[in-house]
Amino acid sequence: MILPEEPDPLAIIKSLIDTAAANNLDPELYLTELLEHARDFVNEPARAAEYMPWTEKMQERCMNKTRKEDLNQ
Repeated sequence: MILPEEPDPLAIIKSLIDTAAANNLDPELYLTELLEHARDFVNEPARAAEYMPWTEKMQERCMNKTRKEDLNQ
């Protein structure tokens, strides 16, 4: 029996960074926002869709931002 390979954690992170950048988001702010809310997805996996980089929510919070403090505005 051939087992599938484990996903490469670095490849996953790189994919998140590249997808954020492709959607004109600041990758650091996007990852910060995503990781701060990741625990919410355990009980409500459907909420993960709210944090896709192309959503209006993420566009407002992470687009053209240069500092983490900007997330609070």
